[in-house]
Amino acid sequence: MDFKFKTNIKWNNKELTKKIEDKFGRVPYNKLFTPTFMKKYTKYSNNFDEFVSKSGFKLKEFELKPNKNLDECIRKNTNRFNSWQDMYKKAINEYKKTIKI
Repeated sequence: MDFKFKTNIKWNNKELTKKIEDKFGRVPYNKLFTPTFMKKYTKYSNNFDEFVSKSGFKLKEFELKPNKNLDECIRKNTNRFNSWQDMYKKAINEYKKTIKI
């Protein structure tokens, strides 16, 4: 898939988001939700594609807009997150550790 997530979510670390976007543009979802990340935090250890496929949502529905049904899916299928935004924040923070900004 060619889809890339926007990193312009509203959360406390706007400065980090801006630095990542300024340097790298949109971040491909497979760089955020690596197999290691998925195995560590979700019931789907293969990859993000499997997670999306089994979630019943379309990939574009993961565009960081409030969605109670998606948040419920995240709570049921992860071992740490209460919402999609929480999962996304964690992925951004882990991605940050792999790049130089």
